[in-house]
Amino acid sequence: MTVTSPNSTRIVLVHGLFMGRHAMRYLEKQLAAAGFDVECFAYNTVTGNLESAASRLAQVLNSDTRPVALVGHSLGGLVALKAAQLCVAAPLSAVVLLGSPYQGAAAARVLRKLTGGKRSRIGRALTDWALLKSKPLAPAPVFTLSGTRSLGLGRIVCGFKEPNDGTVSVAETYYPGATSAIHPVSHTGMLFSTPVANQVKAWLLASAK
Repeated sequence: MTVTSPNSTRIVLVHGLFMGRHAMRYLEKQLAAAGFDVECFAYNTVTGNLESAASRLAQVLNSDTRPVALVGHSLGGLVALKAAQLCVAAPLSAVVLLGSPYQGAAAARVLRKLTGGKRSRIGRALTDWALLKSKPLAPAPVFTLSGTRSLGLGRIVCGFKEPNDGTVSVAETYYPGATSAIHPVSHTGMLFSTPVANQVKAWLLASAK
């Protein structure tokens, strides 16, 4: 049963590249069952740019003055970090990055070359992130979760030598000063993993105290 109140922390989920709201449904249900007021933010992951996606997300965040936490998967985590800089009306309590390539994605760089450098073919926002001179830092505690089950296109195009989730390597998810965890899940599989959901839920509950 979902328990919400006007003072409960909001959770905004942000999906990753080539995905939509439906990809976050399992995590949404798990967090709602813990008493959080959860919503999913959708954006154009292919041709939409990073600035516009972050601006639209910031509008959602600023529409309510309650504390808010952001949970982003892959590209969604990068959009969340960019939007966090524009969050002025609501206090940002926490940010969770699930397999987000904060340090850049080797798989995206390889695919960009294979597609003739067309930004929109592998996600314009992801390319925009790679071009940033300095990466955004959230004004709130950050938790990163990385996977080590190598199942995905990145494994084929990159031939990762280091631990990875099949799309992003563990090293690429490094965020300075973050609390971090590693699970034996793939890049997409982490969205449907009960142990992952439980750890995210526990961390958000602790950060909300």
